[in-house]
Amino acid sequence: MYQLLFILLVLLVVILAMTVIYLVVNPSKKQATSQSQPAPAPKIDVDDHVLVNEARSKAKEIILEARDNASKIKGDAEEYVCVTKQSVVELEKTFALEKAQLDAKDRDLENKAKTLKLAKDALDKKQQDLDSLFDSQKQQLEKVANLTKDEARKLLLDKLDKELIEEKGKRIRQIEEDIKKTADKKAQEILVDVMRF
Repeated sequence: MYQLLFILLVLLVVILAMTVIYLVVNPSKKQATSQSQPAPAPKIDVDDHVLVNEARSKAKEIILEARDNASKIKGDAEEYVCVTKQSVVELEKTFALEKAQLDAKDRDLENKAKTLKLAKDALDKKQQDLDSLFDSQKQQLEKVANLTKDEARKLLLDKLDKELIEEKGKRIRQIEEDIKKTADKKAQEILVDVMRF
C-alpha cells in the first residue's frame, strides 16, 4: 500500500516538473494566443535552458528511482511468496509425518488390545483346564487315600487354590506391566505431541 502511494507521489512530482518545464519554455505561447497578432519567438535565456535541463534530469532521476523502488518491492514480494510457500510445504510435510505416526501408534494400541484379549482367553482356558484337573485329582485322591469326600475335597482345594493364586498372580502382574508400559509410552507420546503444538 505504501509502495503504491510512493509511486503515485513520484508520478505526481514528474507531472508537476513537466508542467513547470512547459510553462518555463513556452510562457509567451499563452500570451500569443490571447492576442490576435503573432508574437516574435521568445528568447530563451541560458538560465532557462539550464533550468529545463535540470528539471528533465531531476524527472529522469525520479523516474529511475521509482523504477528501482518498484523493482525492489516486486523482488521483496516474490521472495516473501517463495518463503511462505516453502513454510507451507514444510508444515504440510510435518503434519503428514505426525499423522502417520499417530496412525501407527493407534494400530499398535489395537494390536496390544488384541494381545490382551488373547491373554485373557488363554487365562480362562487355563482356569477351565485347572478345574477339570481339580476334579480328576479329587477323584483320584478319594480312591487312593480312602479319605472321606470332604477330607479329599479340602486337601485338593487347598492345593489347587495355592496353584491358582500363583498362576493368576503371575499372569496379572505380567498383564499389568504390559498395560503400564503401554500407558506410560502413550502418555509420553501425547505429551510430546502437545508440547510441539
